[in-house]
Amino acid sequence: MLMRYAQHLAAGQGLTWNIGEAPVDGATDFFYTVILACVARLAASLEQAVLIVDFVAHGLTVLIVYVSVRYVLLCGRFTASVPAAFVAFGPAFAYISAYFGTPVFACFSSLAWKDRGYVLATTEAGILPFYSGWRAIYTWGLNDQWIAHNGGVTPAYLDRYAPTLIAIHDAPYSDPAWKAVVKTMREYATSHGYSRVASFGLQTRRYT
Repeated sequence: MLMRYAQHLAAGQGLTWNIGEAPVDGATDFFYTVILACVARLAASLEQAVLIVDFVAHGLTVLIVYVSVRYVLLCGRFTASVPAAFVAFGPAFAYISAYFGTPVFACFSSLAWKDRGYVLATTEAGILPFYSGWRAIYTWGLNDQWIAHNGGVTPAYLDRYAPTLIAIHDAPYSDPAWKAVVKTMREYATSHGYSRVASFGLQTRRYT
């Protein structure tokens, strides 16, 4: 869809779905569409423009990850190379081959990822708190005195920090306390208007 809009924009027809019709606000990723249109003016084809933009963005993302781990988190070269290699050889090539704009979004996300007053509320105390550098609310409570002393995370406690991002590991654990944590975070995200931006796993589980 975006390629069609970019093609018409590059040809001087504006943001139109059908040439000759009035412009419509259907290009859901406006900035990416404009980038494609600009590069398409110089490339041999629109398909080539997409590949150029996506590969450049992907390369920049890998570089940003390496530099952030190496010089911001002050880790060694090998440690910095591991996440950079994971990003470099991860699913990005599938998105690029499908002519998606995902590598561009990933690039801009990586630029904004370091701590700028952001807060992460997560059920896991692993890779996200480490690499983000954000203030992290570990809702299972092992690293949080208030949660440990008050029997679990509550909506009021989450309100104190107004999490920028909520990450939930919806694992099939039988522990009632774990189910309560997941349920609280799901209900909090729903009631406070959070948008689901990613889901991973084979199936969705619901707790009652």
